[in-house]
Amino acid sequence: MPSAQDETMEEEDEALEGAEADGEEAAGPPEKNTLLDITVVPFEPLVGSAGSEKLAKLKKAIQEKIQPPGNLTVLKEERYSRLVTLTVVFYIWKGPGKANPRSAKELGSLLRPVFDVLQTGDQGLGVVEKDSYVCEVYATKELVESEKEEGYRIIMEEFENEEMLGVLNAVYGKST
Repeated sequence: MPSAQDETMEEEDEALEGAEADGEEAAGPPEKNTLLDITVVPFEPLVGSAGSEKLAKLKKAIQEKIQPPGNLTVLKEERYSRLVTLTVVFYIWKGPGKANPRSAKELGSLLRPVFDVLQTGDQGLGVVEKDSYVCEVYATKELVESEKEEGYRIIMEEFENEEMLGVLNAVYGKST
């Protein structure tokens, strides 16, 4: 005898099939507009409050990957009018043996320099106004075989939340 949960699942399946048969697509998450998708290798991922010299090197490495160069200007100009989702993959060299300290780097510490370089400020590219404008973060660490493969993949996408954007712009005195 089917349970109420089974019947509900069958009804949902039928509704989805009906929508597809009518030429409609099933509702899913809204598509995000990708603003930036770059891979920076070779570059040993920085941790924590990295020194200004190291941050400057990361800034330059990211800046060189943003193509065409005019895209950086566009990203800077529109930073007040958007929130973002960041996806960061840290490619960590596994090194010789099993006890390589690089693989022990904590995600939170790895993210800090990326945030510092993307936001406004002395060491920043200015593509994000402040950390507060980053509303969603996905981060992973992947081990790689050689130091030449070590680095970052950084994806920045628009995050839709007009209420949050309005609050942040009010807090920071910005107008869209």
